[in-house]
Amino acid sequence: MLKSIEAIPAGAPPLAEIRDKVSTAVKRQKAEAVALDRATKLVSDARPSDFAAVAKAVGAQTGETVRFSRSKPAERLPGDVQLAALQSSAGTITSPLKSPQGYYVLKVLERIAPNIADLAAERDKLSREVLAQKQSQAWEAWVAQARSTAKIEMLALPRRS
Repeated sequence: MLKSIEAIPAGAPPLAEIRDKVSTAVKRQKAEAVALDRATKLVSDARPSDFAAVAKAVGAQTGETVRFSRSKPAERLPGDVQLAALQSSAGTITSPLKSPQGYYVLKVLERIAPNIADLAAERDKLSREVLAQKQSQAWEAWVAQARSTAKIEMLALPRRS
């Protein structure tokens, strides 16, 4: 059962009610367009040798991160931007990458190949971890199978007086 309390006529709300929201949305769109234009200009004008100078000329903020990897992410970069950096080769400049904080244009300064000696040192540790995980899975599977086929009969014991 429904009961109508009030009928609200269709139409746009008065401008006075939504002026702040519209103004904020328009300012955000304009700022985003300006940021995209700056990022696009940076990509088109910059060469790997003068990236920082061109970034400064177009009014972009610049900075460097410490070395990072998939297992040790950078602190100041959003996830999509880090992924783009990890997929780019050394010395290249990326196209503008949109993130919630704004647009990023990256220049990958260097890429370091993994050290095989470190992998050899980790191999024993990883082997132990995988073995323990597989043993745990096998134990859980055995217990589940044993429970599914077990026939348990519960008898009440007589009470002592």
